[in-house]
Amino acid sequence: MDAGRESERSMNRTTVERKSDRELVVTRTFNGPAHLVFEAWSKPELFKRWWVPKSMGMTLRSCEMDVRTGGKYRLGFGDGMDFSAAAIRYSNAQDALDGGDLGWRRYDEVPETFANLAEGMQPGQVSQVLRGPSGFHIVKLIEKRSSGQKLVTEYHARHIEINVTEVVTSDDAQKTVRDIRARIVDGHEDFAKLAKQYSQDPNSANGGGDMGWFPIDQYGTRVAETLAAMKDNDISQPFQTDVGWHIVQLLGSRQQDRTDDAKREQARDVLRNRKAEDEYENFLRQMRSEAYTCASIAEYASPSLPQCGAETNEKKPTAP
Repeated sequence: MDAGRESERSMNRTTVERKSDRELVVTRTFNGPAHLVFEAWSKPELFKRWWVPKSMGMTLRSCEMDVRTGGKYRLGFGDGMDFSAAAIRYSNAQDALDGGDLGWRRYDEVPETFANLAEGMQPGQVSQVLRGPSGFHIVKLIEKRSSGQKLVTEYHARHIEINVTEVVTSDDAQKTVRDIRARIVDGHEDFAKLAKQYSQDPNSANGGGDMGWFPIDQYGTRVAETLAAMKDNDISQPFQTDVGWHIVQLLGSRQQDRTDDAKREQARDVLRNRKAEDEYENFLRQMRSEAYTCASIAEYASPSLPQCGAETNEKKPTAP
């Protein structure tokens, strides 16, 4: 690194010493012309830029200056620290070093107390202090976004299934399906009629093999892969699943709005997750109530930390 540049960097720096909750000592050193130094001291807009450290997360609201020799400065700071800076400085949460940023979360991915609170907040708003199972919290809502419409591609198909059993080998089932397909494709026989006659799927055989409308993954990977490569009215080549051999005819596809279904499923997830979270918090409270701390080394024992094995009349602490 260039020595001159390093020297210049060492001259252009700000150090902050916190004397108390109400007193900060800020020292700014830099290498520059005297008239620029004077302007930085004497103009509030420059003073705010150069002398109020960003790292402290403070906002300079007002600045009264007496730039004469021996003059005084009166600085008025904002209502409080920047939220991210406060989180970094004070929060005990795991995300403290990220400024308390939780990222995007679904309604069911945050504790119920926070979710209900966020519902009534506007972006940029900071909540009042609230108590949770693990301590006290403040929440800032950064932004909201809706989950949007959920469209699902559904397929309408019918199939013929020949099962592999103890008396019907895989080769026999495959040959039967090939013969049936040839009767449909080459002999122009009716698919539904042959499905009623030969298919061994108890759920669809009586309906001519009709599977109804369904999402592509409903009947497993093999069916999904077959349908994905087909066009309307195509009849597949025979393929095998864990129950036997099949042919399937794709009758059509459509985009279906499943937003309401997704919301209902999300609501069920919310209830399940919250129940699990409540059980976990109850478990933690029970563990805290049963926990007892003692000093294994006598010299570390005190009235508030009795020696292990020593008789004491103090009760074990209970969880809040």
